[in-house]
Amino acid sequence: MDKDKIKELLGRFFDGTTTREEETLLMQYFAQEENVPKEWEAEQQMFRQLTEARQTLPPVPQGLEERLGKLIDKQESEDRQGHSITLPHRGRWSGSLHRWWIVGAAACLLLAGSIGLKMMQQPTVEESLTPERAYAETERALLLFAHTLNKGVEQMTTAQLATQRMQEKINRTLNQINE
Repeated sequence: MDKDKIKELLGRFFDGTTTREEETLLMQYFAQEENVPKEWEAEQQMFRQLTEARQTLPPVPQGLEERLGKLIDKQESEDRQGHSITLPHRGRWSGSLHRWWIVGAAACLLLAGSIGLKMMQQPTVEESLTPERAYAETERALLLFAHTLNKGVEQMTTAQLATQRMQEKINRTLNQINE
């Protein structure tokens, strides 16, 4: 495929204006092409991961679109009448997942606040900035950032596993409904 065409499709992809067929073309190009330009290596990795993710998605249960359409229509008609649909209890994982997001956001705010406070402090004569001290402080800050980032990644992995388990339960329930 022509480099200019790929460049145009990438620009449109990141603008969110590509069609499904154009996205498939990009995925095929980056999956099959071994010698992509250096500036597209990150995109190649991203499209390969998207291709993998598409292949591992569970199949959509038959009739799901119709049932969801009916539920949306019912919700709309009840909203017009002033009533609301009561949704089933969300379960243990949804609240836990929400808490993980709050904990992650709080950790990020705490980290940003502590870095900001440290940067606002004026150095005294004894704390004059030397290259060695600057290096040590930078290394300490990067280690703290890496540690906090790793905690966040672990929390996101836990949340992702919980989401996958929930999706499996939803699929089993929908399959039972279909039967």
